[in-house]
Amino acid sequence: MSRHELSRKVTTCDVPTSVYPTNFQISGLNKKGPRYKHAGYLVDHPIIPHGISVALTGPAVFQFTAPSSPDRHRQALAIFKQTSLLDQSITSIPDSAVGPHLFEAIASFLDALGVPRGLEAVGYTKEDIPMLVEGTLPQRRVLDLAPGVGDVAGEDGREHLTKMLEASLKY
Repeated sequence: MSRHELSRKVTTCDVPTSVYPTNFQISGLNKKGPRYKHAGYLVDHPIIPHGISVALTGPAVFQFTAPSSPDRHRQALAIFKQTSLLDQSITSIPDSAVGPHLFEAIASFLDALGVPRGLEAVGYTKEDIPMLVEGTLPQRRVLDLAPGVGDVAGEDGREHLTKMLEASLKY
């Protein structure tokens, strides 16, 4: 299966994520902060391309959202592992462990694509996380759709975003 076919399958399995809102901060703050310049871009300024900024947090976000719909995340896991949903390696995973397995499968997939391995790989540190979270919080339209972030009464998502970004620092 080609990378393009795999990408289309993952998209069509409709796994809920809150990965999208953080990418604007990761890319935007790069110009003032880490000043990372992604290979292959012939520009005279720092750049973290959109897809890279989304991918950097992907493993942690999917791990976080897995409890909201273990079956849908198990489907994504089967796709990343290029196997059937009926395969014993997928069916034997308890719902509570789907997230960590999907984290590793996505991280391996991103490794094969040459994506930097976490936010630290593009120059962010633990000290940058509060700034990334604060910049993400105003994006309510997207955050409110994210299971475990926008659907928790009385919560703004700050704590969960912080945990996801911390888990995205290095993997």
